[in-house]
Amino acid sequence: MRMSWERVKAYNIIAVFNGTHLSDEVVVIATHLDTWSIAPKLAFSANEALSIALLLELARFLRDNPPYRTVMLAFLSGHWQALHGAREFIERFYFSDVVQSDELKPVVFINLGPLSADTKGLSVMYGSYYAITMVEGITIILQPIVSVIRNEIFGLIDDYVRAEANASADEYVYLRLEDKMFWAQEEYPYLLESEVVTATGAIGFSIISRGPKLWRGTPLDDYQLVKDNIGRVKLDLVLSSYMALYFANKPDLGIRWSDVKPKRLLFVLGATRRFSGFVTMRGRALRFDPEKGWYSPLPKAIVRVYIPGNENPFAKIVEIADEEGEFTIHGIVPSPLIAASLIGGVEQRPTPGLAKGVVSRVWRVEAWLLDEKGHIEYAPDKGIYGEKSIPMDYYIINHPVNVSTVSFKCYSITIFDLVDPLMASGFATQDVHMPFQALKAIGASVEVYDFYGKNEPFAYGIYFNEREPLAMVFMPEGSVISIIVRRGGMALPPSPKPVLVVTNSSEETPEGYGIHVRRNLRFNFTAYRYAYDLYWLTIDRYNKLKERFVRNLSIEEFLAKAKRYLLLCQEMLRERRYSEAYRASILALMWAYRAYMDTMLLIDDSAITGLFLFSITLLSTFFLERLTTKGRGYRRIITLIVIAVVLMSLLYMVHPVLMIMSNASMSVLGSILLVLFTILVMFSISRAERIRKEISRRLLGIHVIEVDRFSELAVSFSYSLEYMRKRPLRTVLTMITVIVMVSALISLSSTSYTYMVTLVRKEVPGLYNGILIKSGIGIPPRDILDQHTIGLIRYFAHEALAVCPRVWYYPQSKFPKGVYTTVTKQPDGPATEITAILGLSATEVELLLANACIGSFNGFKESEHWIIIPDVLAKRLNVSLGDTVEIDGLNFTVVALLDMKSISAFKDLDGRAPTPVDPLYVPELGRGITIATQAAMLPPTLSWDRVVIIPYQRALEMGGYVSSIVLLPVGEINFDALRTIAEELIVPLDLNVFIGWNGVVYQASSVRTFAILGMGSISIVLVIGALNIALTFIANIRDRRNEIKIFSTLGFSPFDIVFFTFAEALSYSLIGIVSGYFLGFFINQLLIKMRVLPPDFVFNFASIAVVYPAVVIMLVTLLAATYPALQASKLVTPSLRRRWELPTKPKGDEWEIPLMMRIPSMTEAKAIIAYLNEYYKAVGREKRTFIVTEIDYAPKATYLTMKVSLAPFEAKIQQIAKVEAVRIGPKEIIFSIKLKRVSGPRETWIRSNFFFIDDLRKQLLIWRSLPPDQQAKYIGMVRG
Repeated sequence: MRMSWERVKAYNIIAVFNGTHLSDEVVVIATHLDTWSIAPKLAFSANEALSIALLLELARFLRDNPPYRTVMLAFLSGHWQALHGAREFIERFYFSDVVQSDELKPVVFINLGPLSADTKGLSVMYGSYYAITMVEGITIILQPIVSVIRNEIFGLIDDYVRAEANASADEYVYLRLEDKMFWAQEEYPYLLESEVVTATGAIGFSIISRGPKLWRGTPLDDYQLVKDNIGRVKLDLVLSSYMALYFANKPDLGIRWSDVKPKRLLFVLGATRRFSGFVTMRGRALRFDPEKGWYSPLPKAIVRVYIPGNENPFAKIVEIADEEGEFTIHGIVPSPLIAASLIGGVEQRPTPGLAKGVVSRVWRVEAWLLDEKGHIEYAPDKGIYGEKSIPMDYYIINHPVNVSTVSFKCYSITIFDLVDPLMASGFATQDVHMPFQALKAIGASVEVYDFYGKNEPFAYGIYFNEREPLAMVFMPEGSVISIIVRRGGMALPPSPKPVLVVTNSSEETPEGYGIHVRRNLRFNFTAYRYAYDLYWLTIDRYNKLKERFVRNLSIEEFLAKAKRYLLLCQEMLRERRYSEAYRASILALMWAYRAYMDTMLLIDDSAITGLFLFSITLLSTFFLERLTTKGRGYRRIITLIVIAVVLMSLLYMVHPVLMIMSNASMSVLGSILLVLFTILVMFSISRAERIRKEISRRLLGIHVIEVDRFSELAVSFSYSLEYMRKRPLRTVLTMITVIVMVSALISLSSTSYTYMVTLVRKEVPGLYNGILIKSGIGIPPRDILDQHTIGLIRYFAHEALAVCPRVWYYPQSKFPKGVYTTVTKQPDGPATEITAILGLSATEVELLLANACIGSFNGFKESEHWIIIPDVLAKRLNVSLGDTVEIDGLNFTVVALLDMKSISAFKDLDGRAPTPVDPLYVPELGRGITIATQAAMLPPTLSWDRVVIIPYQRALEMGGYVSSIVLLPVGEINFDALRTIAEELIVPLDLNVFIGWNGVVYQASSVRTFAILGMGSISIVLVIGALNIALTFIANIRDRRNEIKIFSTLGFSPFDIVFFTFAEALSYSLIGIVSGYFLGFFINQLLIKMRVLPPDFVFNFASIAVVYPAVVIMLVTLLAATYPALQASKLVTPSLRRRWELPTKPKGDEWEIPLMMRIPSMTEAKAIIAYLNEYYKAVGREKRTFIVTEIDYAPKATYLTMKVSLAPFEAKIQQIAKVEAVRIGPKEIIFSIKLKRVSGPRETWIRSNFFFIDDLRKQLLIWRSLPPDQQAKYIGMVRG
């Protein structure tokens, strides 16, 4: 289609009729002049001319009958260009000097139309889908209008309306002037001039015809439609003009001008910050000029300004910049934050810093430039000098606002067939009723990368809308790129791995050679390209793994199927069977994607296991060096390097991680640096802790038993390795045991994941034979299918099966009832309301519903407009077979009535009724009126008397979506054939599949599971090995009794001995795991070559499963050492860490306790008292079990008195504690403590004192262990 952009001059036509009394007050009565059609030259629309004709008649009337207040008739153009004419009118009149100075006061703006020949009444409303402008408190602003219409006009016109329409005034005229659900009863997106008026805070509303308006946008001449129904629309013309003239002539409207005077910015701070107003945007279209290193203007650029997510194409502002790249746009509505509940069902995209349910509204500014052939020459730049430097999205919170947008010279690359390979459907489905909402909202993102650098290009652009099956990428000439598509971003988070790629891969260059941009490119059959590129990309990566003996049989099966469908696609293309070729390409893509994801999972596993093996190999290097040599200095470093090189070379030969990494050398270097950094950090922490302790000792004294765990760890490993060296035979035998266990686990067992299709019997009645396919329960935002899915299922289906899609159509939600529409008997018969429409195929109706229907179905398969109505609705409508009913402007012929008694018990194969889900329980369907439910509660289905059945094609055309697909037998078929089809569907598609056969229902599920072979016999090896290790350690303990006693003498605690034993066990396990891993590899290859193991035996070398045996061996070794370690710990003499018992009991509230410490001199006793005084004034003042509140100490004293509070502190236990040195002989002095209870329960006082006294006892023991110079310091204090 050839299309060009031109700037043309359009005109607003204004006629003014001065008021006879209130000439300064103005009532604006407006309509729009223009129309549109999908074929622009065939835009007839006699319906849209109705309001123009009405304004001309009003002009004739006002000429002869001057109004009470001034009337301005405004014929506005640019309606379908984002209300361009209305925005210019507001700018030039509402913000003119005469209005802002209060010379003229436009108190009411009334927009008439669109009026329609298929009217069902009138709606009085203010909002539309230009910017979803909702002024806080709009109900209050418009209250005078509501009051006049409801209390005055309705009373005046009621008799007339009843006579003409057989309805009351408030039934025929739907008054909807509130901010919530502003769309009244309009089914589809629309624009109203009144929206931009209310944005200023002024009063504006529209009077339009209610009805489907099926003529809108069609290239058909609707003059005859208007002519045939002029009597029907006459009432709308009369009532619209009457209401407009009533406001023009009513003396007092109850409106204060100060309240409704137009304002540039309105800001209201409420539940959410709400902006409104009428802002002028001044901007420049720019391009980055690399020669001067700055930006230059882009003359004549086509500037597009819009709200992202608003899918109403007529709400996008298009302007053409001047020679300096400058442009001006009036009527930008600022509204950064809106409560989502106010606009029904807004497509939710996360906005940083905003609460859930609050939508951030920004305006996006883009600039494009076309060449003389209509090709895109400049596109919006998302690169480093484009959007990364000058944003395209703007929050409008001031007037005027200055913006800039950057574009770059480019070629375009167009890709098609953007399909979700997990569901064989699009990534998003637009809600036809709400331009801001997608029914299916999986979402996707298109990304472009420099092919060689794998980074974001310097300059690039992307056009992509998830609702459309195509995307465009814009790149500078000479670029070489790859394109990827990620799934998610709307209702789901973005996927870490791409689902579609374009890399130009082939058998010769499986990683691709990139897209070379030298001209505009189009990948016309992109589905095949996605599948082809993904297939060869996966083949190459999988083969690299396979070369290193890493295999997965499921991946090989998926790749074989992808290849089969690719070849089939090529064959279909040669035969020009394009539809079948397309389906084959989608199938190839689905299988290639499954293989790709599983291959990438193997690669991720390899990276994890590679890091694990690399780490334990490095640790094993240190242990092996200490076991095999006694080198020191440079000799030790050389030995470590040699061992590390040997082990790393073996790891490189066996494990594929270094081969599949994009930069293996950097990865190895990084890992080594990480290990060295870890050691350095541990050393630094140890050094810092040592410095801290030195400072603490210097300032506070030595009052704590310090344990250096790092040193303790190093000593334990050093002793354990030295002991292993002393007994080489026992060490070798134990090591062989561990190595054999590891080798057996790795070489004789097989662990890999696979897909298993299971059939689970469901406890629901199977009312028909066939297959039911659906996603979840068929509701937004994820569980929606589409035409792609239908085509794919048809490809899978057996020739004896009919593919029967089911479509659910939900009308617009209307206040206050919610979702509903009306079914009306034709002509002019009764009407009734329904909640939803169920679209079925004629085949499914005949096969499943015939017994529940009243009717012969004669010839209904050939009809495209049949309908089946429940008998209860038929009674309300007074219809019978062959009658015609109308729904949303479409006529249907009644071919059958649904017997409610027979159909009520009908359940589908999933146990739910096939009727649509009740929209009140689904926010995306309720659109403003919903019922809150618990998270685990499934929304109920509608009863049959709330739906009608029509052909599914018609339901799709009306805006419905595919909720499920049923495969029904129409020929000879058996259960095995159904099961085969289900199994073919369930693995590549993320869908629910149910099979019904002879009254029994099965649910087919694809379960990803692990296949484990050989573990039965290996478990025996593990048990024997564990017992052998345990016996070895028991023997070790018996041989080392004397050594353990020496360790006890040196101060080793039972914990130290346990840790010592475990360090030895850990040394065995680490060296055994590394040695056993390499030995297991060679044994496995030898057994396969000797044909002892089957050729397709899956080895665990790079799988995450290799970590499990290693961890198992480590645990088995440590568990085997547990009993010997506990036995060894019992050989250690009880240390200071054991619990001490109090030697005496209290007498009443007093308690004297000897502290079992004897010293020879009173000078040392005084030094100890000074030492305790230092402790309780600082380190020991506040502990978890006591608090020292007061201290009484005199220098050189032989006693220390304290007031102490004991835990639990809420019991208010207090005591006086006196520590005293008592001479009992010439050179014999002992210490005791005397306690006196002051307050608190006595029993609790007794129990709580243990911790205080034990703490004091430990301080005395620490005094004994102080170095002589430290003791001399305190002795010098009391001597001086």
